[in-house]
Amino acid sequence: MREPVSERQERILALLRQRGRMRVADLAREMAVSAVTARRDVETLERQGALRRSHGVAIAVNAASGWADSPMEPLVGRGLPVWRESRDFPGPVIGMVVPTAPYYYADVIRGARAAVAEANARLVVGITNYDIDEERAQIRQMQARGVNALLLTPAWPTGTSPDDEADRAAGLSVPTVLVERRGKLGFPVGELDRVCSAHASGSYLAVRHLVELGRRQIALIARGSPTAAQLELGFHAALEHLGVPASAGLVCTTRPRPEFTEIEATLTAVVNRARRGALDAALVHTDQDAVHFVQQLQRHGLRVPDDVAVVAYDDELAALADPPLTAVAPPRFAVGQAAARLVLSRLAERYRAIPGTARAPRHHLDLLPELRVRESCGAGKPA
Repeated sequence: MREPVSERQERILALLRQRGRMRVADLAREMAVSAVTARRDVETLERQGALRRSHGVAIAVNAASGWADSPMEPLVGRGLPVWRESRDFPGPVIGMVVPTAPYYYADVIRGARAAVAEANARLVVGITNYDIDEERAQIRQMQARGVNALLLTPAWPTGTSPDDEADRAAGLSVPTVLVERRGKLGFPVGELDRVCSAHASGSYLAVRHLVELGRRQIALIARGSPTAAQLELGFHAALEHLGVPASAGLVCTTRPRPEFTEIEATLTAVVNRARRGALDAALVHTDQDAVHFVQQLQRHGLRVPDDVAVVAYDDELAALADPPLTAVAPPRFAVGQAAARLVLSRLAERYRAIPGTARAPRHHLDLLPELRVRESCGAGKPA
């Protein structure tokens, strides 16, 4: 009994939904029909808008966004999908929503842009200024314009999703990777892919270095931020592991996005502690605050590193200070690059999904910072 045309064409569409695209000749062979029949079916389905056709290839249509599913090949050694730009498929668009573009996130954006360019895709960036309402508006706008995947840095004060935000990021209709943010365990958002700098490890590196130099009265000075929470975690872990009494450590954290006067007051309080001989080292986030801290120490006759050794956190300006500051450098570029590669692989996985096959495990990637030793801890200082 001959198969009805409608059923045969539905089989074609089912195959394309699984594989994204197929040569018409391969369709004919897999369906056990003649090349003429397969070509005729594909032409009919194209006229109905059910698929697209280009140079003997049938291409599935992503109904959610209107984009044609894309041809992909792995980059050697990376497994990164490559979309070949064509008249029928200009390439996927990856949306990136971040709190701010200057300073820290500038390098994260550059890393994401490099990875997206490798795949012949396009990156669009939305800025939220740490405003949740603006963040929601940016996401809605990107979805309305048909972005195929999202890199998302939500405005979560501690860097971990609050309970009332737990479902929003996890409920988006496109592949989503959290960047420098962590989903709370026990909630759907905790199962999202994420790529973060291991700031706690960076703080540990700094404190370990200071303790190895013989410093025992160490302060952590940090702006209230998602980074600060991780720095404090690593700071206390280092003191405990290295046998430094907790009472010898001092943590000074400002409010989120503090006024300059609040930062100055915090730095002054720590300088006064050093003047009393109750402090001999400090880890300071950010670089800008570390430079101000060194200047205050110098104004009060304290020498760096002789009286107080200083480590900056971020390494944006640290090498330009006087003296040049030892710094912890988070892998900002690599974070953006890894996050973009991960979301591209998830997008490829969605296009290639075959019913009944297991998807790749979710990824929670923590990239380790680097400690760069300079004169503020004694490196290169004349004996």
